[in-house]
Amino acid sequence: MIAVPAEVVRGALLECLQEFWKLDHEAGLALARRTLKEKASAVSGEIAEGIIDIHPLRPIVTHALNDIVDHSAAVDILGKTKAALLHVRHVEELFTVTKYLVSQAERYNEFAWRWNNFKTIHAIRNRILNLKKELDPRMKEWLRENLANLQAYFHKKFDEDPSKCIGQWEKVSNWLYPISLNEVFEKTGRLDSYKSVAYDWNSHTVHFSPLSDVYIGYELEHHDYGDFAIDSVKTHVHKLCIECLPLVAKQGSLKDLYFRNLLTETYGILCEKPDYYMYLIHKRPKYAEFTDVVLRKPHDYETVFRASAGVTPKDPLVIEVAQPEGSG
Repeated sequence: MIAVPAEVVRGALLECLQEFWKLDHEAGLALARRTLKEKASAVSGEIAEGIIDIHPLRPIVTHALNDIVDHSAAVDILGKTKAALLHVRHVEELFTVTKYLVSQAERYNEFAWRWNNFKTIHAIRNRILNLKKELDPRMKEWLRENLANLQAYFHKKFDEDPSKCIGQWEKVSNWLYPISLNEVFEKTGRLDSYKSVAYDWNSHTVHFSPLSDVYIGYELEHHDYGDFAIDSVKTHVHKLCIECLPLVAKQGSLKDLYFRNLLTETYGILCEKPDYYMYLIHKRPKYAEFTDVVLRKPHDYETVFRASAGVTPKDPLVIEVAQPEGSG
């Protein structure tokens, strides 16, 4: 049990900010107080600039990062309102889909094909289902050249003759079909949120529901649901750094940004909501462990990083070579 006052913890954390990045009180607090758009722009810029040029996911992730900046800006403007929860939910969705895509290394080329060809796929779908006209020569040629991928990625019943697979064209309404959001959340270990926590709660605002006005007014012990929702945007924005590590060439710079963001956010809580931080210490073992590490001297960058950020996810493209027996 941590028995020191909040100001002692704050002082120790300020020492870390000074030692690791030469940040004083004003600079550390200023970073914590940035708008959501400013935080998202900083993360987005660092990732986008570092993504390997030839990586198949580059255009997809870049698009997701730009979207996250836009939706973060919308939350800044809307504040703690029901309308903001639509954008909060979308940021979580973008984060989770990005996490899913990065984790599926064996499907990178498939995702790139899906992304690059979906405008054509949707145009053909519109021609078949809405305009009810025959495909033009370019569409027919595209179908001939890409039928194998349609069958492999969407459904084996796809045919060069659209009249033989109308039902399949009806189903292809999004670029990841038949991968569902439920599957995406499940395979990223976030199914609890999808079914019964933040994403589910915010979904009632997005969809016509008798609960659409309920959650924004929830009063929690140290804040209300509006604060919780805004904090979740910060969390997902910062976590993008760690999830996108496999895409960038210079991973050390991105890890450092993530670490600095975590520590300055924590410093902001200690400055502005010290009682809440002390509550977290007593309720969540991770905060107690982190605090214990920060209070130790001298401060070691890697030790504090692990206590704050945890274990860095494995790069799905890294090949682990088995060590010969007896070599260790």
